Parts: sequence; structure tokens; C-alpha cells
Amino acid sequence: MEDFSFLTSLIVWHDLLFQVNLVSKTLQGKMADLTSAKRLLDNCQAFLACFREKGLVGAIISAKEIAEDIEIEPVFPTKRLRKNKKQFSYEGSDEVSGTPELFKRDVFLPLVDSVTRGNERNN
Repeated sequence: MEDFSFLTSLIVWHDLLFQVNLVSKTLQGKMADLTSAKRLLDNCQAFLACFREKGLVGAIISAKEIAEDIEIEPVFPTKRLRKNKKQFSYEGSDEVSGTPELFKRDVFLPLVDSVTRGNERNN
């Protein structure tokens, strides 16, 4: 739990769930109507699209601030990958994890896309 990728994941989850919870609580209220529900869902969908493009940068900045406060090194940890013998020439090489680009590809985008798909099913 004391690594930077976990801290960044927590911030991403917080930002996503805060927005979704806001919509959910409003829709469960007694005064919810169809027009406001449509507007809320459209706003949520616009937020998710913007968050997919720009949200990781803000999450990393927030995570760095928190990491400094709790004395965690603000870098994505690198893990040594086990070398597997390649059987065929077309097999890809092993990538070293520990970069923001890999975090975005492996964690951030799948997470945001799963929330977006859930939101699209509700529209």
C-alpha cells in the first residue's frame, strides 16, 4: 500500500466515484425528474470523456503532493520482469513496468473505460 501507483489509483478512484456518486444521489432524490436526469447523465458523460484525456495528469500531481506528506517516493515502482525464452521471432519483448505511460495503459484507461461503458448502458 505504500507505493506511488497505489496512491495514484486511490486518487483516480476517488475522482471517478465522487462524480458518479453525485449523479446517483441526485437521481435517487424525491425531486428527480427526467429532464434533470438526462442533463446529469450528459454532464457525467462529458466529465468522463474529459477525465479520460486529462484526469491522469491531475491525479499524478495530487498523488505527488500526498506522497511528499506521507514520505513516499513519488515515482512509479519498477519491477524486474522474469525473462522468458522466446520460442518464435514474432513474440514481443518484455516491458519494464514503472512508467506513467504503462500505468495509463494498464490501469487508468481500462478503469475509466469500464465506468464509461456502465454510464453508456444507463443512457
